[in-house]
This record gives sequence, C-alpha cells and structure tokens, in this order.
Amino acid sequence: MKGAMTPVGKDDTPITPQTPSVPVAPVDPPAPPMPAAPGTIPTNEQPVTAPSEAVAFTAEHQTVIEAAQLRAKKIRNAAFVAAFNGWSTAVFAGFTCLYAVAALAFGNLSVVALVIGAGLSIVAYNELRGRRMLQQFNLRGPILLGWNQIGFLAMITVYCAFRIFQTLTGDGEYDQTIRQSPEFAELLGPIDGMVQWAFLATYALVFVVSAVFMGGNAIYYFTRRKHVRAYLNETPAWVVDLLQRTAR
Repeated sequence: MKGAMTPVGKDDTPITPQTPSVPVAPVDPPAPPMPAAPGTIPTNEQPVTAPSEAVAFTAEHQTVIEAAQLRAKKIRNAAFVAAFNGWSTAVFAGFTCLYAVAALAFGNLSVVALVIGAGLSIVAYNELRGRRMLQQFNLRGPILLGWNQIGFLAMITVYCAFRIFQTLTGDGEYDQTIRQSPEFAELLGPIDGMVQWAFLATYALVFVVSAVFMGGNAIYYFTRRKHVRAYLNETPAWVVDLLQRTAR
C-alpha cells in the first residue's frame, strides 16, 4: 500500500506544512518600586546587609542611616537637655565650692556650702553620665536622668526648709548679721519684719520654681525611655552600632 504523497514545489523541493500560530497576550512590564517615604527604612523583601569588606557601602546603606538619624531626633534633643543641665549645674557647683574655700580661708567654715557644692557636683556628674547613656541608646539613661532630677529637687527642698526654719527661729543669716553688727538693727529697725518676710518669700519661691522645673525635667526624662525602646526595635543593629561608635 502506497504512503501519503508529500507536496512538492516547482523545483521538486518538499513543502513543509506550517502550523498556525497561537496569539500570545502581551505581558505588562513590572511596575517600578515606590520610593520610601522620608524618615522610613525601605521595606524590601531582604533586609539591607551591613557594609563590610564583602559588601560595599551603597546609597541604600546611606538611606537607612539617614532615616535612623531622623528617628533619633527626640533622643538627641534629650541628650542636649542633659548636657545643658549637667554643665550649668557643674558651674554652680564650682562657684559654691570656691565660696566654701574662700570662707575657710577667712576662718569661717561653711558646712552648708560644702554640702551643697558636693551635692551639685554629684548631680552634674550623673547628668553628664545620663547624656552619654542616651547617646548610646541605653534604656537606663532616661531612668538615671529622671531620678537625678528628683534627687536634685530633694536637696533643694531640704536646703529651703532649713533656711526657712532658721529664719523663723531667729537663727538665720539676717539674724546673725544683726547680732554681729547692732548698728544694722537700728538702721533697719522699721523694716525688720519686712526683711524677714522677704527671706521667707525668697526661699519659698526657690522651692516652687525648682519643683516646677526639676519635676518637669524628671517627667521629660522618664518619658524618653519609650522613644529609646522604639528606636532599638525599629533600627537595624548595624546602624545602632555605627551611631554608637560615632556619638560625641
């Protein structure tokens, strides 16, 4: 039985039958990635690898670092406040200690000045130490700074209460001056009571202002802890390590 005949062309070349082509639907190109919003870490499927000898530092690393620095603004502000409080307290501590030394040189030992100078020095040290801990994103930093302000307020409260007690019992600085120089008593006789009330009002005002200022500072410091915790949770470890090593 003969097989099927293959069609040939005019030059005896076999003609291969063509299979009808199936139309293919066009494929849309992938959409470009959306740019990251300022202050956020790019949300890629793979986390940004820390730069090293094997991984070069790229623009993506720089973006992550800039976003981390932006998120750390509240922590840096708290560190600035701690630096201001620490150095200003250190200046007052220095002047108080100088006054105590000068009084001792004239044969008048001022125990109160020595105690206050020592207390201010401790407060200044803790304030600057807490600032450094904030720069290192240490969760204990805000706690130390908050309790340091409470301790500072307690010291001022004791001082004001002591001075008010001295004034009320007739053993204050004004009364001692009057006893040492009776001529002042005759000169200030008509306003003697007003002077004592002025001393009482001054110490009471110092206490109120200190309670508002230092109490507000304590609350401010305590509330910074949640910002430090959130920062550590949202920031890659290699970025935290980099910022810790470059903190000033």
